[in-house]
Amino acid sequence: MPFDIIVIKQQPKYYFGEKCQLCEIEIGGFYERFAAPIETWPIEKYLEQWESAVNQIVNGVMKAYLVAAMRQPKKQTSLLSIVVIVKVIEFLCVIR
Repeated sequence: MPFDIIVIKQQPKYYFGEKCQLCEIEIGGFYERFAAPIETWPIEKYLEQWESAVNQIVNGVMKAYLVAAMRQPKKQTSLLSIVVIVKVIEFLCVIR
């Protein structure tokens, strides 16, 4: 099952009033794009966190996650939820 998470090489854009970088995740042939806000975390911080999380999962840590949006609490207009991508865990467990 293929897995990849990338930053789409283009200029950042504004989504819902936030400067964001467009990214894409692939899990088993399913692709989804998302806008990662870059005002609190630069895109390099997301890349570092994603690599760390994937390495943790590969090494047997079952509660790792990939952050898709990091925001300052004062800028929140609704509750921020961090989505745990179960398919990533399943995929990485299969290849171990």
